Amino acid sequence: MTRKDAGRGGAPEKRYRSLANFYTADPRRIHSRELDVGLWWREDAAGPLHRAQAPRAPG
Repeated sequence: MTRKDAGRGGAPEKRYRSLANFYTADPRRIHSRELDVGLWWREDAAGPLHRAQAPRAPG
């Protein structure tokens, strides 16, 4: 997917400055467990390790 394709056909993309801001934007997210999608990567060899995950829908 390219950046141009992101968000196509849906609501405008919402971005958060931090993970904490994402969770506090909707109180249901605070107690929601995360679903690890098994994707790990680095931008470069010396860069930080990133992990792809998604909050599970609460309730």
